[in-house]
Amino acid sequence: MTIIIPPPNIFDKIADIFGKKRAVYIPDEAVQGKYGVYEARRENILLALLRPANKPLPKGWQYTD
Repeated sequence: MTIIIPPPNIFDKIADIFGKKRAVYIPDEAVQGKYGVYEARRENILLALLRPANKPLPKGWQYTD
């Protein structure tokens, strides 16, 4: 199983300026251990900026750090 995480881009830098982090979504198939190549997708910048700091992430979403 291989999970490809997209590299940081300009929107990640904008989120850092506001003190926020963008999460990535890892597909359920990758979590269950099925073989293959999976591509994680980044969270929408507006959702990341508007989410309160103490609110937990939805199921399947994780921070890369």
